[in-house]
Amino acid sequence: MVKNTDEKIIDETIKFIRDNDYQQLSLRKISKKAGLTTGAFYKHFKNKDELFYKTSVKLSEQIFEEIDVNQEEAASEQLLQIAKKFCQLFQTKTKIMNFLFFNPSLIKIYQESSKEFPFLKISQNLAYQINTGPLDNEQFFNQIWAFI
Repeated sequence: MVKNTDEKIIDETIKFIRDNDYQQLSLRKISKKAGLTTGAFYKHFKNKDELFYKTSVKLSEQIFEEIDVNQEEAASEQLLQIAKKFCQLFQTKTKIMNFLFFNPSLIKIYQESSKEFPFLKISQNLAYQINTGPLDNEQFFNQIWAFI
């Protein structure tokens, strides 16, 4: 039951973000849409940051499914394909992409770990493959990611 309620809250959050700026999201609005009181919300998530984190994991999995990269291509070509898809997604799913890429509560999480964010992990691995310069892998990836 808890898992279903967690999923319902996350799904309502995604619906809200698709139609509105994520900055306008309030726990009261999401709780109401999920059929909960704000107090009941806190039985499922510690705070808004935790909700945003779990929502971002689900959204990143959905985005990853949309990124169709030809894995037989060179790593540099695959990175270009990812960048092109991100450009398309920023045009078609602007609010979702803004949530994923410009949400201050998520940026720190991305810097600490990529394991739960498949599009970040694959980009990181591809960048490591093409790094032949003087920068270490992390520095090189950070420059590539800033470009993407």
